[in-house]
Amino acid sequence: ATPEAREFDASVTDLAFDPAGKFLAVAVGTRVELLAYPPGGPPIRPLEHGRKVERLAISEDGQRLATTTDDYVLRVWDLSSGAQIGVGTQYSTAVYDIALPGAGEHVVIAANDSNVTFWDIAAGSLVGLPLSVPGRVTGLAVTPDGRHLFTAGVAAPVRRWELALPPDSVTEMADLTTLATGLRSGEAGPEPVSSGEWRRLRDSRATR
Repeated sequence: ATPEAREFDASVTDLAFDPAGKFLAVAVGTRVELLAYPPGGPPIRPLEHGRKVERLAISEDGQRLATTTDDYVLRVWDLSSGAQIGVGTQYSTAVYDIALPGAGEHVVIAANDSNVTFWDIAAGSLVGLPLSVPGRVTGLAVTPDGRHLFTAGVAAPVRRWELALPPDSVTEMADLTTLATGLRSGEAGPEPVSSGEWRRLRDSRATR
């Protein structure tokens, strides 16, 4: 069969299909085109960013879109209204990949500093401690049930992390980060937890 082709006026840097099967999101130059599926449906207004869009991700319910641009800004959009949620989040380094698990309450971010971080959209801040992954992480994937994160990158194997996303609260995300890293947030910064404390946290989660 001959594939259907669609021409754009700028380079395409990323694309993602709505899990509900209603549209295809395409990063084209400084905008995201939302193409109705099946083709021929009513046009959807593109989301203009003003900067080159590099990565995008759609939540499992198809209601939210996360994007990053070449000035290292993360944005989250409400697709029902086409409006941006809150203000953009500025990063100090390039973002290689993003994921938007579940209902899109948190964005998982792989940046050039070898860290995977978790952004709480409602709070407008990072949650817990970053996952420090050996090697440069260039790809992320979250299972549909939100329980596991897979990372891959340059000179790095594919790794699986327990997440149990979407979390019920900031506290749960902090607990998950502690289990993955052995660290917790302290007044002076990240601090190690004792082996006994780590086991108690692990056991308490196993009984939930």
